[in-house]
Amino acid sequence: MATEKDSSPDKLRLKTEVGLLGGVSLIAGVMVGSGIFMSPQFVLIYIGSPGASLLIWAASGLLAMLASLCYAELGTVIRESGGEYIYILRTSGNIMAFICAFTNNIVLRPTSMIAVALIFAQNALTPFYDDCPPPNGASHLQNFFEGTKLSIRPMGIAFYQCLWSYDGWNTLNYVTEEINHPEKIFVNPAPALPRDPTQQSAARDKT
Repeated sequence: MATEKDSSPDKLRLKTEVGLLGGVSLIAGVMVGSGIFMSPQFVLIYIGSPGASLLIWAASGLLAMLASLCYAELGTVIRESGGEYIYILRTSGNIMAFICAFTNNIVLRPTSMIAVALIFAQNALTPFYDDCPPPNGASHLQNFFEGTKLSIRPMGIAFYQCLWSYDGWNTLNYVTEEINHPEKIFVNPAPALPRDPTQQSAARDKT
């Protein structure tokens, strides 16, 4: 005779099989994409000098590293897959989470795919054209900071190009529930928040 326990469906859970090597491989595989093959020339063109472009790259890398450390901490506190969506859902509610998901799926992801397609087409056709000169300043490196543009617009575009190349540092947080013991990477991790928002507020009050 079947009991109530036998008839109730088992809760769907993701297998926690992603280790340190798998997590690093996932982030590296997403970050090393088409952006790094296209962004350097635009950074050099907009900022105007090789020295300033290197500083922009270093500053963007530092910003991406700090943001990834923040996401690593979020991954140990809110141990749910979903990345930005689940963090906004747990902190700001359903409406803001829906806006985040809608923007990602309707605007950000399609435009990113368009950029990847254009980069692939340009790099695929470049060998067939001989009249492709290097960017201004690429062949004269005597003065690294000669011609640097310090106005807001070129610096902003240069930062955008660099940050787009670094995009992908947050990929691991989309599969948080599949990571095998994510809290072990920290010496003194923060306690995980419960999934119920009312319990989350009670846990914050205790701390």
